[in-house]
Amino acid sequence: MKKGVDWSLYSRFNTPDGSYTLLLPSKAESYHSVYGARTESLYVFIQNGLQTVNKRQVVVCETGFGTGLNALLTLEFAQLNGLILHYHACELFPIPAEMLPPPKFLNKNVFLSNAWLNIQNCSWNRTHNITSFFTLAKMEQSIAEFCPIKKADVWFHDAFSPKTQPEMWSAELFSHIGNHLAEGGCLVTYSAAGQVKRALREAGFTIERLPGPPRKKHMLRAFRRN
Repeated sequence: MKKGVDWSLYSRFNTPDGSYTLLLPSKAESYHSVYGARTESLYVFIQNGLQTVNKRQVVVCETGFGTGLNALLTLEFAQLNGLILHYHACELFPIPAEMLPPPKFLNKNVFLSNAWLNIQNCSWNRTHNITSFFTLAKMEQSIAEFCPIKKADVWFHDAFSPKTQPEMWSAELFSHIGNHLAEGGCLVTYSAAGQVKRALREAGFTIERLPGPPRKKHMLRAFRRN
C-alpha cells in the first residue's frame, strides 16, 4: 500500500525560461531543473530522444509523469512535425491538477494552454484523445507494474535522482524497460551517474554519453542490445 503525500509541503519554483518546477520538502530535489525546466526537458527528452525517431507514428513511454511538462512538449513537437503520437506514462503519486497551472511560456499560445489543461485534468488509468494526433494514457502505478500496450520507440526515464530514488535506477528496472522498447528504440535520461551507466550495461544496453543540459556535464541515451 502506498503512503499518502502531503502536497502542502511542496512549493512551486519559477525557472528562467518561463516554466516552473516543484521542489520537494527537503529542497534538495525537484521535478525539473531549477535552471530551466522547459529548457532541460526540450534538450534531454525531445532533442536527444524523440527527435531521433524516424517514424510518422511514434510511441513514447515515460517513467514518472510528474508535472506533465514532458508530455506537453512532446505534443508540441508532434504538432510542429506532423506526427501521430501515443504517450504512455506511469506515476505512483500523481500531483493534484490544481497545483499545476499553465506555465508562463504558454501565455500567448491558446492551443497549447488548452492542451496543458486537458493533460492535467483528464482521468487516470484510461486512454484519452487530447488532440486528433496525440493520445495520452496516464497510469497510476509503479514502474514495476507498468506494462504499456505498445512498445516504445523512445522511453523518457525521468525519475528522481539516483541519490534520492536508487531503486529507480537498478539493472532489474532497466531490464523491465528494455522489454517494452521497440526494435531500435532508445531510453534517454538526464542522469549520467556511474551507477546508472553500470546498471544500464548490466541490463543489456549500449550507452551513449552526451553533453548535458545547462548546469549538467552529461546525459545518457541507451539502446537495448539484441
